[in-house]
Amino acid sequence: MKKYKISTIMLKLIILSNLSYADNNLSDKESIKEEPIMLLPQSEQVKSSSEAKPITVEDVSRRLKQIEQENIKEEIELAKFEKKVRAYQKKLESLDY
Repeated sequence: MKKYKISTIMLKLIILSNLSYADNNLSDKESIKEEPIMLLPQSEQVKSSSEAKPITVEDVSRRLKQIEQENIKEEIELAKFEKKVRAYQKKLESLDY
């Protein structure tokens, strides 16, 4: 049996086409039995809500500060990129004349 390398995009397309084929071949009375997908091993699954640590105001404020810092960094990177684009556009305009 030959082994082929399949990109993730191709794999997604194959899965989607198989799902749509299965949907088209089902009668109205039939349905697909959905099973939960385990993304993590059993040992790493999320604990039940009774065992989980409650979220505190400090946790939320800490996460909010982290998100704000990430947004500021992204804005700085975007501003630098826009500056480079404007400089490149000016350079192109000067070459045209």
